[in-house]
Amino acid sequence: MEALPFKRNRFQLNKKTKEVIVFIICLACIFLFLSSAYSKLLNHEQFVQGLKAVSFLRPVASELSWLVPVIETSIAALLIMPRTTWYGLIGFAVVMVAFTIYIAGMMIWADKLPCSCNLFIEKLSWSQHLIFNIGFVFLSIIALWLGRISNYKILVK
Repeated sequence: MEALPFKRNRFQLNKKTKEVIVFIICLACIFLFLSSAYSKLLNHEQFVQGLKAVSFLRPVASELSWLVPVIETSIAALLIMPRTTWYGLIGFAVVMVAFTIYIAGMMIWADKLPCSCNLFIEKLSWSQHLIFNIGFVFLSIIALWLGRISNYKILVK
């Protein structure tokens, strides 16, 4: 009996397709963080009050009310610039994981769940919000993975 060579038939994307997918994911991340930062700054007092409603955030609510939009805007800026897209995606993933952990913790321990989110996100239930955040974490990981398997050529020029 002759052994047949094992042929791996993997789904593969060409470089241009990877670039487009990474670009679209980055645009979605940029939109999410810029609109979120804008909303927090536009309704700043409401955002501060929402943070103060959480007992362990109360002592630093004022500082966080400025820090969060600055971080979101900074990460969006990193995502916009081609040389820093990789770092922006890492920052985005880390911040979204932190937001996701915060939401999960609030769902477990808090009696009252304040939300100072933007646009349509404030219309979501807390469970839907958690799933939304997890989805964006996975999108950023996919973008990082697609960039990495291309030897960083997509994300680092």
